[in-house]
Amino acid sequence: MKRLFHQFSLILLACICASCSLSTSSDSGWKLPVAKEVKAMGYGNWIVLADASFPYQDKNGFRTITIPADVPFALDHVLNTIEETQHVKPTFFLTRELRSVPNHKAPGITFHRADISNALHGYLPLELEEALLRDLITESAKTYTVLIIKTRTALPYTSVFIDLDSGYWDNTSEQALRKQVELENDKAAL
Repeated sequence: MKRLFHQFSLILLACICASCSLSTSSDSGWKLPVAKEVKAMGYGNWIVLADASFPYQDKNGFRTITIPADVPFALDHVLNTIEETQHVKPTFFLTRELRSVPNHKAPGITFHRADISNALHGYLPLELEEALLRDLITESAKTYTVLIIKTRTALPYTSVFIDLDSGYWDNTSEQALRKQVELENDKAAL
């Protein structure tokens, strides 16, 4: 009986290990394509880590990927990828509604907010109403690509919006350059 129990335990352990390796391989099944997309992004692009009910976008300027992970886990992966590339600088936006969603109406939202905070790697997000954030990405999609990563998170107002800017050239540098070009043009006109 003891030997039978030992064999059963080994079989059970093997099944658990097999399912763990399947989980890891499914991670790489979405992580690599997401990393490839994120690495291709540049200034003017947006990335949306969307909750499960976020509307599917199938029009010019939008690219949608659906993944089997939750928003905080996907955010951590996307941010790690951005930090590796260093050619873009992210600005994070959370929906203003997120902080007001009560846990008794959306069980787990309190933990989710904490998980998002941890996944932000110390970045401080800005807050805007979700309707305004959707307007911003719709406007951006007229000129640039917006990558929507739909997750399995089933909690309201939990999408994270990321506006990308150049990682090696900022607005202050751009304004100084424009001023210098204008001065040089004025001198050349004289």
